[in-house]
Amino acid sequence: LYNYVVVALMLVAYGVALRTSSREGLSKLAKYVYDTIFKNNNPPKDVLLRDHARNIIEYAKKVCCDKRIYGVIGGFHLFENDDRLQATIDYLDKNKIELLYPCHCVSLEAKIAMANKLKINEVGVGLVLEI
Repeated sequence: LYNYVVVALMLVAYGVALRTSSREGLSKLAKYVYDTIFKNNNPPKDVLLRDHARNIIEYAKKVCCDKRIYGVIGGFHLFENDDRLQATIDYLDKNKIELLYPCHCVSLEAKIAMANKLKINEVGVGLVLEI
């Protein structure tokens, strides 16, 4: 029941995002969704929840004319060379992300597939990034 309620609330938030005329409100909603769902690099397993959250962020980028995604670091939870991995690679390539650091919960097979199309960077203990 809990998961259903959370997914339904994210869907409602997406509906609000689509109907609002406030760029500032949309930007705040997108930041809240990002911070709640994606920031800690451990997105929920529920694909509907992730999709609704991603759609809010993508819509905010479009409406607010801010298309920047400078870098991504974290566990992508990609283990097999499947449609999900290919969709992720296509999304990252399309957004021209400059800094890409796949780390925990990414198999070697997935990293190899990513490296065939993207510039990925090695991640390890003690890594310091200056942006």
